[in-house]
Amino acid sequence: MIESCSCKASGTCSLRTKCFTGANVSSTFSVANFSNQTPVTQLSYGSGDILTAIGTDVVRMGSLNAKMDSNLFVMFANMMSFDPADGILGLAPRCKDPLPNLFSGAYTDQVPLLVEGLPPFQVPSWRDQGFFEAAGIDRFSLCLNSASGGALRLNVPELSSPMTSITTNWWGLGLWGISAGNHTTPIEVCTASSLVSGQIAPCTAIPDSGTTFLLAPDTHIDTLFSGICQTWPRCRNALAKRSGGLASDVFQELLFNCSDWIPPSKDISEVPSLNLQLAGTEGPTHLNTIELEPSTWIFESAIGDAYLNAHPSSRIQALVKATSRHTACSAAIASSHEPSPSPLWILGLPLFARYALSFDISNQPGQISFDSTLCTSCHQQGALFSRSEHSTIRKHSAMPLQMHRFEKVD
Repeated sequence: MIESCSCKASGTCSLRTKCFTGANVSSTFSVANFSNQTPVTQLSYGSGDILTAIGTDVVRMGSLNAKMDSNLFVMFANMMSFDPADGILGLAPRCKDPLPNLFSGAYTDQVPLLVEGLPPFQVPSWRDQGFFEAAGIDRFSLCLNSASGGALRLNVPELSSPMTSITTNWWGLGLWGISAGNHTTPIEVCTASSLVSGQIAPCTAIPDSGTTFLLAPDTHIDTLFSGICQTWPRCRNALAKRSGGLASDVFQELLFNCSDWIPPSKDISEVPSLNLQLAGTEGPTHLNTIELEPSTWIFESAIGDAYLNAHPSSRIQALVKATSRHTACSAAIASSHEPSPSPLWILGLPLFARYALSFDISNQPGQISFDSTLCTSCHQQGALFSRSEHSTIRKHSAMPLQMHRFEKVD
């Protein structure tokens, strides 16, 4: 997806981002035309929607060139809660289903115009083809780490111990339980006993490099925080001293007041790690344990409007109102409101900061594997992630939230 300069003219795109003008400018650019209709589609993300026209052009990334034949999405209206980057490189598996939400429209030099009153239509000859497929890339890996820069590597070796995606149009794995620290007893979310007839797994976990937090259903978050508290001695002791207190509230309070107990070394390893039990279509007999240390999902940031918007829970809001602190710690775990047949977890930046994820898109469904070796950039100029100690977080709000990540202390 690229941003059309007409989006700025419409007032829905930032003047700070770069944009593209193809009509009557690029000799390789054209707008798709099916039966004298220009397909215009609405793409939905967790942060909002965008409207795009579908076009064709030659796209270059590094040394790769590929013709995106009716698979170039040109954004002309942005309804997201923040300005996206200059473009989006889709990394989803190959999709054979028709593109949803297609409408007819007319594309001019200035702005695509929706033809009002016409029903959505399908394009029988259209097939989804991502940039990697068009460029002949079958496998790639991705890691994102503020300390080392991160890397997107192409044509990596065959995957080791791969898991087959349980979904076809996006990457998805079965989540078969979560435990905290060294405790083997699972927290009561996504357990095998909660599996509903017809579901492949108790929960669906989507690895998503475009999401900052770990997202989960509201009820799961309260249970998760309570389970972490019960396995964290400091939290368990604080809970015992409080009459009628909720473990999830005590956990959030301890994190919020982290400056009272975190040592000068900024070592937060006393907080238990999260251990996710993941499996592909192979099922629970082939579980992979993915450990997320607290340094990957606990952040420290300044308290302000952006902090409040990123942490809408009533407990956090009450803590902010009652404090004179200027900074606070919090868990990068928030509510997911995405519709799904089974409870949905979205595994964002904490996962990609800890593991390099490799993907094989040569077949459908695709395959995923995890590599726990240190995430390093290909070279200094090719870093995917700012080397600044602060990460710009954009979630729920157009206001950026600056969050300081803790480093793992061995």
